Amino acid sequence: MALALNGAFIFGAVEAWENENFALAGILSLFELGWYGGNIFNAMNNAQQYYRCQRDSFLQQLQQRLDLSLGWRNNKPGLTAHYQF
Repeated sequence: MALALNGAFIFGAVEAWENENFALAGILSLFELGWYGGNIFNAMNNAQQYYRCQRDSFLQQLQQRLDLSLGWRNNKPGLTAHYQF
């Protein structure tokens, strides 16, 4: 869908430019840049959300398997792990 809309905006802008309708070409180009930039922004947000979900799931599973705990001892951070055979 995004590819089709990007192609339509670009085709319209090129045709408007070739027909010397510069105002329409500028408007279509502006809309195309907004649409394209929005798609990139959305893709970045979705990738970050997927990464966070995968990272949190991995850390939660790791904590459950190894019984990890974070804490402070003598004003220093510490990490303890318990593993049973």
